[in-house]
Amino acid sequence: MNHSSLVTRLTNGRPPPPSCSWLQRARCPLVVALALALALTGCGGGGGGGTETPAPAPAPAPAPAPAPAPAPAPATDPRAVAFDSAFDFTDAQSATRTMPAGSDATGGSISAPDAVAVSDGSAFDIVLSATTAHPGYSVDFVSVSIEGSGISHLIPVDPVVTARSQRIFLPGESGSLRAERVTSTGTNLGETVIRVRGMCRQFPDLQFVAGDGYPPRMRFDVHASPPTDRYIIGSGGDLNALLDRLDFGNRDRWLLPIYRPTQYTRTATGLLQVNVTWDTNADIDLWMIEPNGFKIYYSAKNSTVTGGKLDVDDTNGFGPENIFYTTLPTSGQYTVKVNHYGGTVPTNYTVTINRQGQARQVFTGRLTARDQTDTVSTLFFGTSN
Repeated sequence: MNHSSLVTRLTNGRPPPPSCSWLQRARCPLVVALALALALTGCGGGGGGGTETPAPAPAPAPAPAPAPAPAPAPATDPRAVAFDSAFDFTDAQSATRTMPAGSDATGGSISAPDAVAVSDGSAFDIVLSATTAHPGYSVDFVSVSIEGSGISHLIPVDPVVTARSQRIFLPGESGSLRAERVTSTGTNLGETVIRVRGMCRQFPDLQFVAGDGYPPRMRFDVHASPPTDRYIIGSGGDLNALLDRLDFGNRDRWLLPIYRPTQYTRTATGLLQVNVTWDTNADIDLWMIEPNGFKIYYSAKNSTVTGGKLDVDDTNGFGPENIFYTTLPTSGQYTVKVNHYGGTVPTNYTVTINRQGQARQVFTGRLTARDQTDTVSTLFFGTSN
């Protein structure tokens, strides 16, 4: 399969024959019949002083209909554009446009958690379930956008069919799983479980006023195609120019888009930052067990020995909870844990560890019972580092 272009359309495993695209067809010549009416008049002969009866004046031609105005480009909000700039989505390529799916999309349905928690320096995972409405159709890609930004982040979905794997939520598992595909038992409808991973940098200093629609929502679009006519998002080239040439207006290929609120919380960073977000309204607690046995958590937010602090304690769902150190922690072993204090089960969590001078680490897990505690990671500082 050739991945040299950003978007390739496959037909029975071969490139399609040349054809007139919908834009080209709009310019194909039209045969227009024009009828010309000529009014001829004769001059009266001499001698008799005859009179000339003038021909009636032709009726004025109707004024041509005004050309239709081009569709206005979607309005963008500078705050939404700035908010979008704080995100990186794994495996995504960005296009300065919104996807065309609307409320009349007939390609299927998407489900997702009720909200997305984001904070400075954190990662988050959004698990989407996409069910296609047409037999044999499968998902090509998912698009994530910040409402009002005019920017879409397209993430390819591998066409490989696999069984559902519980490894998607092994406690402490690191890395990124792009997608799993599942065929629903006893039907021709295809369900695809897609994990979208986002990374948050330091968010811009934006003023969000309650009730004015901010922070902006996330929009999720999913595109599906039959196996003989798939769209493959590759690498290289101009994604916007290629999207212009494709017929993305086919409503049978778009699943009904969904929107989810973003719950943004300003969090502190430092030489060490540990952050957790999750996907339900459960109360999840973040713990840090320090070398001397002291536990930083909701009931003991400040360590007088190391200076570590819990600055955000979320109790009503989605997170974050955040522990940070502004100075280098004292020597020894530090253990990161998450605990299900109460509320919805199961709950999926994402833990982010930012440590100065080292690559960001992201771990995911699944809490299936109240008071379940997962050990996520062990960190060493000082001579054991």
